[in-house]
Amino acid sequence: MDKMDCSDLRITKLGFKPQKEIIYNKLLPYADQLDVESLRMYTEIKLNISKAVFAREMRPGCVVWCARLSNSLLWDSSVSGLIRSAQAMSDVIKPDRYLKYYGLKFSKEDHIALIYLLYELVTIPDLEPYLVNKFGLLFIMLLKKRDLIPPKDLVLPWKPLFDLCERIMGSSTGSIGMYKYFSYFPEAATQEMLDLWRPMLCPFNSNTMLATMETLECFLPLSLPPEKAHLGYQLWFHEFMDLWGACHNAPIWEGEMMWLMARLANRNIGYIDWEPYIPLMFTRFLRSLSLPVVYKQTHATKHHKLNSGAMAEWIVAVLGGGSSAQKYLNKFMKTLESYFHPANFGHWLLKLKDFLRKLPYCFVLRINFERYKKTWETQVPDSHKLTEDDITSFVESVKPVAMQAMFSKLGATDVIHALQHLATLRPSLIIPQVIERMYANLETLTEPHKLTAAMQCVVAVARPMVQGKTNGYKEGPTHVIPLLLATLPGIDPNDIRKCFVTLQFISTFATMIPFVDSSTASENWKDLTEEEEIICLATADFEDFVLQFMDRCFILIENSSLEATRLEQEEGDKRSKIENMAECALSSSCTALLVQTSPDIFKLLDCPGTALLVHLPVISKVLNRTLHLTCREGYRLATCLLRNLLSGLSSIVPLDYRSLPHPFDKPVKEYLPIRDWAKPGNINNLGLLWYVPGKEELACVQDIVSTYLPEELSTINKYISGDITLTREELKRSLLIIWESLMLEKSGSTNNFEARWKNFRTVKKVLENKVIGEKKHLRSLLVDRVVLQHEALYERSTVCLTETHRQIMLNLLTLSTSHYSEVPFYHNLCPCLRPSYNIAAKDLVRVRAQAKLFLALDQFAYSYMILIPQLLSNLQQDSNQFHEQFKGSLYVLLGPKQSPVLARHDWSILSKLWPSIVRTQPSEKLSVIHLMEGVMESVHKFFPTITINMKVAIRCLVFVLKQQKRSHKKVVVNTNSFFGDIGEPTGGMKPGPRPDNQWVQYSSENRPLSAEEWDKPRYLHKPYHGFYTWPKEVKIYAPSSEQPSLPRSIEDMNAVEQEVAQFFSHQGNVHKLVDFLSLEEKKGKDKFNGYRFMMFKGLFRNFGDYHISYFLPHLERLVLDKHESSQRCAAEILAGIIRGAKHWPFEMVVKMWDKLCPILKTAMANMTEETIADWGICFATASEGRDPNRHHWLLELLIEDPLRDEASFIAAGRLYALQGALNQQEWRVSELFNRLLNYLKPYLTHQFQNVRDRLGSVLTNIFETDVVIGNGTRTLSPHISDFVAEIIPQLDILYNVSESVSWCSRSTCLEFLQVLVFHNMATFQSSDDWVNMMNSIVLRLLEDDWLEVREKAAQVLGGLIHCDFLIEPDNALETFKEKARTKLKKKIKNNVVDSTGIELLKVRHAGILGLCAFINAYPYDVPEFMPEIFLILGQHLNDPQPISSTIRKTLGDFKRTHHDNWEHHSLQFTEEQLAVLTDLTIPPSYYA
Repeated sequence: MDKMDCSDLRITKLGFKPQKEIIYNKLLPYADQLDVESLRMYTEIKLNISKAVFAREMRPGCVVWCARLSNSLLWDSSVSGLIRSAQAMSDVIKPDRYLKYYGLKFSKEDHIALIYLLYELVTIPDLEPYLVNKFGLLFIMLLKKRDLIPPKDLVLPWKPLFDLCERIMGSSTGSIGMYKYFSYFPEAATQEMLDLWRPMLCPFNSNTMLATMETLECFLPLSLPPEKAHLGYQLWFHEFMDLWGACHNAPIWEGEMMWLMARLANRNIGYIDWEPYIPLMFTRFLRSLSLPVVYKQTHATKHHKLNSGAMAEWIVAVLGGGSSAQKYLNKFMKTLESYFHPANFGHWLLKLKDFLRKLPYCFVLRINFERYKKTWETQVPDSHKLTEDDITSFVESVKPVAMQAMFSKLGATDVIHALQHLATLRPSLIIPQVIERMYANLETLTEPHKLTAAMQCVVAVARPMVQGKTNGYKEGPTHVIPLLLATLPGIDPNDIRKCFVTLQFISTFATMIPFVDSSTASENWKDLTEEEEIICLATADFEDFVLQFMDRCFILIENSSLEATRLEQEEGDKRSKIENMAECALSSSCTALLVQTSPDIFKLLDCPGTALLVHLPVISKVLNRTLHLTCREGYRLATCLLRNLLSGLSSIVPLDYRSLPHPFDKPVKEYLPIRDWAKPGNINNLGLLWYVPGKEELACVQDIVSTYLPEELSTINKYISGDITLTREELKRSLLIIWESLMLEKSGSTNNFEARWKNFRTVKKVLENKVIGEKKHLRSLLVDRVVLQHEALYERSTVCLTETHRQIMLNLLTLSTSHYSEVPFYHNLCPCLRPSYNIAAKDLVRVRAQAKLFLALDQFAYSYMILIPQLLSNLQQDSNQFHEQFKGSLYVLLGPKQSPVLARHDWSILSKLWPSIVRTQPSEKLSVIHLMEGVMESVHKFFPTITINMKVAIRCLVFVLKQQKRSHKKVVVNTNSFFGDIGEPTGGMKPGPRPDNQWVQYSSENRPLSAEEWDKPRYLHKPYHGFYTWPKEVKIYAPSSEQPSLPRSIEDMNAVEQEVAQFFSHQGNVHKLVDFLSLEEKKGKDKFNGYRFMMFKGLFRNFGDYHISYFLPHLERLVLDKHESSQRCAAEILAGIIRGAKHWPFEMVVKMWDKLCPILKTAMANMTEETIADWGICFATASEGRDPNRHHWLLELLIEDPLRDEASFIAAGRLYALQGALNQQEWRVSELFNRLLNYLKPYLTHQFQNVRDRLGSVLTNIFETDVVIGNGTRTLSPHISDFVAEIIPQLDILYNVSESVSWCSRSTCLEFLQVLVFHNMATFQSSDDWVNMMNSIVLRLLEDDWLEVREKAAQVLGGLIHCDFLIEPDNALETFKEKARTKLKKKIKNNVVDSTGIELLKVRHAGILGLCAFINAYPYDVPEFMPEIFLILGQHLNDPQPISSTIRKTLGDFKRTHHDNWEHHSLQFTEEQLAVLTDLTIPPSYYA
């Protein structure tokens, strides 16, 4: 609980000890009144929620009062019948929100009771999804501060939440969000969940596996205390890791597995042994980044889909405690370093930068948890807590990558967050390099983007830098003043982006340091350190800095391009936005600087209301003379003065925003300000003083209002009555005085508040210390937060909706929708709105009217109901004749953006509004078509149900057929009863084929060929059941005799079914439908349509073969037609028929296949290249989720001689169709896979490439199931090892391939080895033997007889050195130097060198290649050993070829990659070395 005043007296007054209040409330000037107010509000909420629950009143009762409790805009906007009269409208106001204003200001008992209440509300059976969403959000809010409620005080059953998620979101359980609070599930929950979801773990059924892993990741409890781990993760951890290890080919569900393991590691640091899994995990991480390292330009088709946040969380969790994770992290970051260089760019860079941002963030959170956070959660044992050495090692491993990424092409956003956290951990390691780059770029004029990036990075490390020795980097503050002075030229009107960054830079430092001249401190303070003396002397420049800063600000203002432009001109709008941004930046920067300035440098006059009282007579005279000026700019400035005057007299504001609570006018001999630079404020002793308007100020406000308001109102009234006439400008001036000044217009206050809140969060994020936390913010930030809290409380004062508001809103609706060229429209307007009307600018008026209307809708809850009658009337008109009204009405329905009128959850309104939209006359106007599409998207977005996204007749029919689906009986079966009583499996779970699941396998001998076999309850349609383990209860569909009867007579159908049946019983209707569905819509873009398939599936499921005879003639015609649209239509119908026959009796199924088999054969014989994909989808869809034994007709048809002598694309198409069907059955069709492999073996060398490619894909599917999980059994499908042994009996290991006689094979071996090692770096590094083997291959081939092989080996060697793969690189370097000194034989007669000379040349070339590899390994850096290598290479520049060409190529690459930062790199060389390098890289002059 926050350290607020929780004395016994206050607790007695409140009646409870608050859980966690908003601590900033106690700093408000009216804090003593808030207890009474909050207690009244909470009592009212609690009482009314109780009443609503007892009365079972979901709406408006529970919804409205739960909204009052929440801290977001949760209030319901759909209380039907609430607005029926002006009297009722007076109650329509925005509700207060208790959590937003007061936090968790209630007792622990009430807190728990509210959680239980919301739990019961959200799990009400069949509760509307919208209400589930609203109650669920509040439920999450109450559970957010988990530290307040330990699990022993709160237990929530998990099964109702799972049932809810399954009902609302299907497999997407994460969207509800409640899974985050699984700490409160019962201790036995883990075993219960495993019993329910283990049977669904089938890695070959990707979709089910993904849904199951999502559910497990969401619900499994991970935070049980260590003594109860046997009830938690120990039940599944090793099992799941074995499962993941067996499925290594980037399955789609591994992202969920990664999150599960990351969160498990994070919540159980020090209690799980991750050591055996670390190499494989880092291998997965590297592969998931999709880096551009490929073999022969062949990119991998599958990538590990691991979230960078999960990767970072896991890595940080396994560090420390003697783990090898830091070693692997060092090599991992070394591998990634060069990819962050600005010269490298690709899609992979986004994920790299995201990982770089999240890794230090997770590390900082762990430090905070271990050292500062007080919680009931499992504590890290002392043996595994991160030590100071661990922190240093981590920062050193990430630092090179962060520095490399500073000037990335994608900007510095991610990098600055990484640098901020790293600098907080180890400022002495990070800040010097950041400052060094800042100074370097200050001197560069050609790359301004680097300067802005460097300034942003310095801002990121500003706080630890300014804190100096307090934070471990005592030299940091000495750079502050020189940097401030050096950046002043950045305030440049010619480079607005650099100008903004410079202003941010200055304001950030100004926020942390008092601008006080302390240059005489050495005369009074004898304990100053050397750094403090430097800083004190430098503060003498503060006055010059402030003056120069102000001068440059004035120059910026003078060079402003602001011009008086019409608002409707687009260029003017753009310039106006830039000017507004510049004005805000200047204002905030000047304020931040001047409030921190001592009076000796700049005396800032603060003008609260008391200071204004003296000047009121003069100000009044000015107002009297300027408010009614004819000049528009003049009266606007006058109204601005009036508004600011009233605001200053009546507003409650803090008296200072300084970084320190005391003023800066103390003598230096009494107080030394530099020792308080960046000092955090004390939230419990902030020393905040407020200006609160007194009676005198309020009386003055009353006088001012009484002086100007009656006069302006009188003028308006006379104008309305026709007594006087006003020009457009005069009327606008009067309205401006009333609206913007005297009425203290608040329509934009919410947006302004949100903008300030967003800005506060941004500044806080840059300057906060996440390591310590505990609100250790700068004082100025804390003051800002208190002011925001005051404004949030002030926001509660809302205006009631009156009849005047109602009339204005209706007039705004008229402006928003009417045709502006109609003269009567103008005269029907309220006179006060007529000046806004301008036929020449009608589009602008419409936009403005809609904007004002949306503001009103936001301001007054439920006020949208006023507009509904007029909108319904507009929608009933002809959309072509009344185009403007119709289009305007659609625009109104689509606003406001965050809560469209169209999507308000009031069914009494929607039941009229939606049908009106559906019945509107179609319009050919493109703008209306786009608006109608927006209507559908809006409804789908704001209604949490997937069934709303229906927009055409076919989709509607799909759901009509689904609603008419009859239920089918299921029976419970004993899984061991089909092949005798084999008993329960022994030895625990054994995933894979077992005697107890043999009956679900496809068997050509046991396929159903009679009605008796067909009706046996042994057909299991779910392909995952039985593979991993069996559920406690297995249900199978009962025999056909116990199912709803088929075929059906028309008399047996209800009215809806009869309509459908009669439509499809008319041959003419079917003919028109098929002709329509076989039309081509977008050539080359039409795809197999899932909704059409679902329509036919539902039709034949509900009515059996009642209508099949009407479709057969069309199918026979369509499959003969070569047009892709015709074949696609046939594929959709056939898939629907086959899927719809799931519950047909045997005789009906046999008749169906007798008719369909010839059609399917014809279809496959007539496939075209364009329709192969459609037929593949057809057969895959038909086979999905069906027992293969019941589809034996289809499977046997497809597997029958697929590669018969035909066109190659037909053969490939047959294989593709077969592949699609078999893929849906996975492990259950082992017999078919074996038959297919034996059939395909003779065709592996097929003459056509497209057939060979398809054969390779089919083989992949055949062997995909050759997986052994844990202690499970091996699949009955073909085994990879047997196939390899049979096809390539002479296959040997990679090492032997490298010794091949063919130089091309050796080169290819190196190319493959490069990719193999890179993508499996951590796995190889886990064994020194593997590392030595790879190195020996490369080093041996470096002396190969063929030049191409040697050069390829050098390239691979450079990559290995770059990734720190060599075990002893220093020894290798010395070896290469020795080989480079190999003496060559002189040429003999006829310039011929004997074999010995060639061998010596090869050895020297190998040494040179090795040295060049060390240079190429560092493309963006110059390590200490590199200059010496250049001296050696210089001695061999004139050696025989190919040595000289190798050196020149290396030098050319070095010059190219080091050019950008050569100024910095050259410092690593001595003058002699630079001279040699210059001679090497610059060719001699021809005339030399």
